[in-house]
Amino acid sequence: MWVKMVNGPHFDSVAPQLLSSWYEFLNIFVAKRVPRFNPALVALAPAVYGGSTSTPGAVVETDRLAGARDLGDARRRFADGPRVQVWFDSGSGSAVPGNLSARWQRGFASWPPASVGSGTRLALAAGGELTGRSTPSATVSFRPDPASRPAGTLNVVGSSQVPWRGLPPYRWFPVPGHSGVGFVSTATDHDVMVVGPASLDLRLSSSARDTDLQATLSEVRPDGRETYVTTGHLRASFRDVTLSSTMLEPQRDWLNPRPLQPGFQDVRIALRSVAHVFRKGSRIRVTITAPGGDMTSWRFDTPATGGRVIDTLALGVGGSSLVLPVVPGQRAGAPLPACDGQRGRPCRTYRPAFNGG
Repeated sequence: MWVKMVNGPHFDSVAPQLLSSWYEFLNIFVAKRVPRFNPALVALAPAVYGGSTSTPGAVVETDRLAGARDLGDARRRFADGPRVQVWFDSGSGSAVPGNLSARWQRGFASWPPASVGSGTRLALAAGGELTGRSTPSATVSFRPDPASRPAGTLNVVGSSQVPWRGLPPYRWFPVPGHSGVGFVSTATDHDVMVVGPASLDLRLSSSARDTDLQATLSEVRPDGRETYVTTGHLRASFRDVTLSSTMLEPQRDWLNPRPLQPGFQDVRIALRSVAHVFRKGSRIRVTITAPGGDMTSWRFDTPATGGRVIDTLALGVGGSSLVLPVVPGQRAGAPLPACDGQRGRPCRTYRPAFNGG
């Protein structure tokens, strides 16, 4: 199995870096021939990318294996590449903001990389702190309200090419009032690379028998701007996890919802897989709200709460925590990119939530 990853919207599954590998794979394993330079594909790609994304995209490479002696040699050369290949900072790899062009890449032997182990755990603490050290027990309450922000960062639903553009007109609003909470780390003293699935492990109590939750991971940059990284969603009645779950990846059968009981219960939100580097001097942030407001065209059937539901999180020792797939000893292959123009990643001015994070 080969895994190729790049940040961006759905269309970016045919980004140049991925399309080059698809071209090689289909030639070798389907057509049973050595991949050769394909002038038609190289010439056509910029027109397709331009029409779909308003950017020309990087050059699609079709001749990387053209020097192979025969099909067996081409297959061996293809297999010699890393099983998992991640292109980082897509959208910032050229002078065109949001272009289908990544700045650098890394290869790994497995997904997630073996060196992440069971993940790096950061505690949610009082004052909106996200920390790796032990802190006193505490609680914080908020009123999840899906009506507190626009439903999405773009005013689009269904099939639309707007999210594919180089610079979509994002409207990514901060969390207002007491409708959500935020937790943020201190500035990192080194680059922090995260590659793989992640989990937000909450100790949750609610005034309702059920509550819909959204967790959003972001990077607060040294310049005071904030970049979206990834999101996860969960209806709390589906909190039970299967035996195949790991510390990084809670998995569910979705067949046996259970209403919340009085008191604190374990509620793990699976964050969609991520490949991102929090640069030195940046801060890691996670926010917890009702679903909505952080995705482009996704819309959620979340019951209106009118701000009447009260969710409470246990913090500090024995409380809630974030588990990230940190790859140790890695540094970014390029400086911190511009906040605007990274594909699929809205940017905004950082504003703390009411609890300080």
